[in-house]
Amino acid sequence: RVWRDTATVNAIAKAVFHKDSRMSEGALHFLLDADATAPDTSDEEGGRDMKEIQAAVIADRQKRGGDETKRKKRVERNLAQLRRKQAEKESGHNIASYAPVLLEIHDAQQYAERLFQLIRRRSTKFQTKALAIEVLGNLLGVRELLVPEFHSYLCRYVKRKQDGVSRILNAGVAATHSEIPPDVLYPFIRCIADEFVTDAATDNGITVGLAAIGEISNRAPYVLAEHVDLLQDLISYKDARKSKGVVSAARRLMQVYRQLDPNLLKSRDRGRETNMRMKTMTEEERAKAKAMTTFGAAKTAGAEIPGINLVDDEDSVDLDEEDSSSEDDDNVEFVVDGHERVPKHLLKV
Repeated sequence: RVWRDTATVNAIAKAVFHKDSRMSEGALHFLLDADATAPDTSDEEGGRDMKEIQAAVIADRQKRGGDETKRKKRVERNLAQLRRKQAEKESGHNIASYAPVLLEIHDAQQYAERLFQLIRRRSTKFQTKALAIEVLGNLLGVRELLVPEFHSYLCRYVKRKQDGVSRILNAGVAATHSEIPPDVLYPFIRCIADEFVTDAATDNGITVGLAAIGEISNRAPYVLAEHVDLLQDLISYKDARKSKGVVSAARRLMQVYRQLDPNLLKSRDRGRETNMRMKTMTEEERAKAKAMTTFGAAKTAGAEIPGINLVDDEDSVDLDEEDSSSEDDDNVEFVVDGHERVPKHLLKV
């Protein structure tokens, strides 16, 4: 692919700041949809999926009875779930498959700051801003950069009636990583909760809000760990609403903290197995769980100076020998010979 050339990527990335909005938007689309030029294999995948479904239906027919239509739907649902899990697993292990173009940008921190200035400029059209926000969110997340005002700036667009609000939320989630301080992320989470996760919001709005907060918490669990009241209030929506989407989103948020630090949850939200496991946890395991939801603690625990084990023992100084040598020096008698002090045994008799 042509865009894999680093020089080409950076040349197009500079076009984002062109005065012509059409040129700028074209470059932003490139940074967002560079993989769209890949060969379309949807037909081949669709044919392969149909063969897999047909084979699974035949195997399922031999094991179970019942209506063939229901059996086919059941197999399709199971296969879709397996493919989704496999895709999530692959995307988690290979960050280059998410946004390979953004990995080629030179001086990413300076580029991110310039892009944020473009977003804040009043003369920039909203359509261009929306594209730039998506690109900047992906860039911050992929390269683990920090633009402190980015999440707080997004709050002005986190409105239920805002055009393209889902793209704004996706950008905020994509920009989240474990290096962002909690005081930077919490206002953004608070904005989402106040706007979407309220009794006045619809079930779809609550589902979107809880899903966004759950994904942010999965990437930076220490944020809500400092605001337990808000966390428990969000989780309580699994019992307050009957919508499957709301219940599922609230349970996903609960599951994040059930795995990391169940002490933040109420006893009934931990589950029977988790409560039993907590009774047998050692102090070391409790401290480790606490570190998982504390900003910076997980990476600093057990840290040491890089390369400290490369120090050669032969070059180290024995303190006992140094002390003994210093004592011998103290016992040497010196006499004055002209302007210099020299040891007595070196003088000629």
